[in-house]
Amino acid sequence: MVNPIDPSSESPRVRASKILDGIDNSILLILKSHLLLEELLNKAVRANCANPEYFDRANLRFSQLVNIARALLPAPSDNSFPSSQTPMLWNGIDALNTLRNRCAHRLDFKNDLSPILERYPRSIKIYFLV
Repeated sequence: MVNPIDPSSESPRVRASKILDGIDNSILLILKSHLLLEELLNKAVRANCANPEYFDRANLRFSQLVNIARALLPAPSDNSFPSSQTPMLWNGIDALNTLRNRCAHRLDFKNDLSPILERYPRSIKIYFLV
């Protein structure tokens, strides 16, 4: 049985679907997607720590968390993302972080995603942004 309070009790895809489905505001979608990704990265990195209580105390910024995750975690092995495209996975994560930062830190954010989308190959847009 899935515990609604404990995010670890359901798969990341199911959790993301429950939280993101039906959101039609792109800023809210970006912010919630970023939070879900941060939750997933924290869980994955923590699982690879010999002493996770020290990781919990680190209070890492998102970019620091991403770099630690890149250092520790292998490419996905469930065939959902080919290993040859792993660099694009990290580029997509960076793109989402850029979008989130623009939404959260700019009063003049115009909700125009095209400048960000132009920076990344089509495959990233398919997996992460569109």
